[in-house]
Parts: sequence; structure tokens; C-alpha cells
Amino acid sequence: MKPISYFPWPGRTGCALLAGGWLLLGAGSLHAQTQPTYETEPVTLASGVQTNLGSTHIIAFTQTLQAAVGTPVVRVHFTNYNLGRRSYVRITSLKDQRSQQLDARRMAQWNDTSALLNGNRVTVELHVAPGEQGIYIHADQIIKNCLNCGDLAQGRGLPETLCGPDTRVASTDNRVGRISGCTAWLISNGGVLTAGHCAPLGGVFEVFVPASDSDGSPNASDPDDQFPIVTPANVAQNNGTGDDYAVFLLNPDNLGRRAHDRLGFFRVTRTVPANGTTMRVTGFGIDDTPVGTGGGRNAQNRTLQTSTGPYVSETTSGANDIFHSYAVDTEPANSGSPIIWNVNGFAIGIHTHGGCNGDGSGSNAGTSFNHATLRAAMDDLPGVNTFYLDNVIYPGSPAETGNLFFPDHNLTAVYNHTPSGGKISIVEGNYPAATVGNTGVFGTGNKSVLLVAPVGTVTIGN
Repeated sequence: MKPISYFPWPGRTGCALLAGGWLLLGAGSLHAQTQPTYETEPVTLASGVQTNLGSTHIIAFTQTLQAAVGTPVVRVHFTNYNLGRRSYVRITSLKDQRSQQLDARRMAQWNDTSALLNGNRVTVELHVAPGEQGIYIHADQIIKNCLNCGDLAQGRGLPETLCGPDTRVASTDNRVGRISGCTAWLISNGGVLTAGHCAPLGGVFEVFVPASDSDGSPNASDPDDQFPIVTPANVAQNNGTGDDYAVFLLNPDNLGRRAHDRLGFFRVTRTVPANGTTMRVTGFGIDDTPVGTGGGRNAQNRTLQTSTGPYVSETTSGANDIFHSYAVDTEPANSGSPIIWNVNGFAIGIHTHGGCNGDGSGSNAGTSFNHATLRAAMDDLPGVNTFYLDNVIYPGSPAETGNLFFPDHNLTAVYNHTPSGGKISIVEGNYPAATVGNTGVFGTGNKSVLLVAPVGTVTIGN
């Protein structure tokens, strides 16, 4: 059996990541969040070895798996399988009939675990392709509920991070996704960011998230709107305010679509906004204002919401200890959200800590992209010696150095920055011949570079 690493579900009412201990920082206080643990329920599923000598696919095996009554969402973990080249497993929720199909390649991309499926009962079918032999599946457990929420599940003693009344409203910005107990988002080189205290990462990145039940119980996205997280994370640090981040990747969805191509991405900047600049935070925080039918969370709980407020400051205590402060409403499970410069849409950092008070005083905080190790991890995500080309002018019109935060704007400039054997990462867009630097002779002598387009369609020279 392979080792299992997953944090598959943001939980039932109150089972989102909840506030942890207080971290004393000078005169104020900021709080982070702690990981929940998840309950698993053993199951026995063994299809036996199947053969199909016919000319069409056959359903060679079917079994219904059931978790405890009241379990809102499940995932099925497969321990061993042989799916040949064209056979597959179909897992269907008996609550809403939504299903997922996994062949051998997709099973590996999903870490041998199904998507999130609503309800406590699923049907597992083994479809055997014509001419294939020795096909089988084994499953050992269902992954389900949050275990360690305790009294905080009802909100008792939970520190607020609203900066006065709750001003969050629904959002449709699906560049931001829900992960287990936290929020994550897509950036312009194909990477994904969240808070470091949300690691170890596993499970899925959900978009087009539906409303929760009236008591706050979250509902899973359609399986086709889930992207499996590549594990382990490329980089993750959880050293408190100013040094809290994770950088990771996603596998394609069930239909083979890449998240950045389908949903878009955020550009990132190291430029610091002026005090009072309007900022935005978008994410999947908990919500109990107003209270739901159970007296706690409501139908907006762990759904995509956004709020704006003023920028306060950037605080630097070292090259790897830098955070932004802003008076924008967030709540637990907003951890990992983008800190967005509202006027231009660029992200300046990763939301990680709460510090606002109900009377409007205080501010929330997140790791700045001026953090040296974080920006290096983001820069090098596609590999060392990666340089960047983008046709958009960045805030502050910084000098072009070819990195992710100060990209070049024409092909000649980025080619000159890139050493032989390096990689040029080109952001989605058109790079016309009429723009100075986009035409020339490249690849002369012994220099060779690889051009990649990780986030959409790129056209050069038209």
C-alpha cells in the first residue's frame, strides 16, 4: 500500500481550519490557523481479476460503498489496481448522480483517490476495455469528516478577523480555489500559492463552489471542477507572520484541462502600495454573519467571497520576514488568499493571519512578495534559469530584469537575459512584430533556450 497524504475536505459545520493560538507581535496580536485531522472509514472492495474478450467495454464489477449516515462528502482511496491501457473506474455519488471516471493515468494524477463526492454513498464500477486482461481494483477506505474541531465548531472562543461589520460579498473569481481548510490561487507561471500553515497539502483545488447548506455544511464542486494537487508542495514554510507561504502545482481536471488555461491567473508584484490604497482579499472563509439554521455557520460558509479595505503598511524584520498589513475583512479559512491591489488586479502577497477587531481597529496580515526565499521559489518553479516575458506593464514600471516580478516585455530582451540551456516562460498574450524587440535572429552560435507557454495561448510575430 502506498503512503497516503491528503487533507481532502474543508469539513462540515465548523470543520474548517479554525484559529490557533495567539502570536504576540509587538503591541498587537495576530492569529494563524491549525490543520484539522480527518476521519477515515475502512471499506473492503476487491473486484477480482477481470477479462473482456468482447468488442465493447463491459461493466465487469459494481459495488456500493457507504460511510456513516450524515457524512456530507466522501472520497474513495484505492490501494491497488491494474487498469491496463483503456479500462477505467467510474465512481458515482448516489446523492446527486455526479461521477468521476479514472483510467490508469488519471488515477495516478489523483493520488489513487477519487474526487470529492457529495453524500455518504457512492457506486464504484469497473469498466473493462475490449481485449484487456488482468484488470482489477482494490479500495480500502473512505475519507470523510473533520475530527478535531471541538467546541470551536460552534464558534465559541473563535477570534474574529472582521474589521468591523462583515462587508464580504459573493465572488465569481475562479482564479481563487478552495482547498482543505484554506484558500489557494493561480499565478502567471503555472504555479499555485497558499499559506504555509495550510501544508502539508493534498486533496483538490475546487472552483465553481456551490452554496453550503443552511447550517453551513459545505457541498463539493462538480468532479469536473476539481483539480488534484501535486504532492508534496514544491516549497512550504510556516514560521509565523511574514514567513508563511506554500508554492505548489496542480494536475489537470477530469477532462484534461489545465487550471490556468481554463480559469486565468493573477500577475504578481513586489511594488508596495501607498498607505490607504484600496486592497481586496478573495477567498473561502467561514461565515456565521448572519447565523445559519443551526445557530452557527450559514449558506455562505466556505464559499467564495470578497471584500475591500485600505492598505496599512509593509513590515520588514529581515530578508525572509516581511508582511503586509491591511484592513480588509477575512475569516479563518481565508488563509492563503491573494492580497489584491484593487485598481490594477495585481497580487502583492499571500494572506495568512488575522488581527482586525470587531470595532474596526487593527489589521490583517500576509506574507509579502518582497520575502527573498518566497520570490526565489516562485521564480524557479518551472526550473532554475527561467526568465519571463509578459506584454503587460507592471505597477511602478520597474526595470526589466526578466524575473517573474520584473519580466521583460520583448523577445530580444528576455532572450538576452536567458543563459544557454535556460527556459523562457511566456505569459498568455500577443507579442506582435511591430513591437520593438520581437523580431530578430535567435539561437545563433551555441546558445539554445526552451520557450514555454504555461498559462494560455501565446502568439509571437503577427
